[in-house]
Amino acid sequence: MKRTFISLFGLGLVFALTACGSGDGDSMGMKAKVEELGNTKKIVHFTKGDFGEITLSESYVIPEDAVFIDIRNAWERKVNPKGSVRATYEIRTQGANGKENKSIARKMNDNFVSDVLNLPAIAHDRDKHIILICASGSRSGAHGDKVKASAAKLLSDNGFSYVEHVKHGMWAAKGWMENKLPYVEQ
Repeated sequence: MKRTFISLFGLGLVFALTACGSGDGDSMGMKAKVEELGNTKKIVHFTKGDFGEITLSESYVIPEDAVFIDIRNAWERKVNPKGSVRATYEIRTQGANGKENKSIARKMNDNFVSDVLNLPAIAHDRDKHIILICASGSRSGAHGDKVKASAAKLLSDNGFSYVEHVKHGMWAAKGWMENKLPYVEQ
């Protein structure tokens, strides 16, 4: 009787979270299905087109099940989050001053989805937990109307079910570097 009650309660909780859009992605109004496995592990599946957002703190630790992908261009990666792999989302041209040459139009990397699928840590598994980071959070997840052109949205639209992005990226206020999180120099 007790197990039946707990099982029904658990199913009711998952149904409520799915129906109401609660769960890890609720801060951006996203719908996520959360499944508990045992006492500690949870699996999150966002609905197609939705993704989660991570707000960093000094105590943030990359989850063990996550593939952490730095989507910046190679020339932008003077320092990299420790434990990250690379897949460039948007082609930007470096100027003579070491920053972006804004007179040359940005171009989307048409192979981004296949580049991510082919990462050894992903191995064509669209249910892998993926966390994306860029310089400021605008390419990885963006906000408002710009979310339509973000890497997280693109992956979610292409069937990846557990995508999150780092809200303030590497360099913006409240980002990776400001929170003194581990990095490696290139």
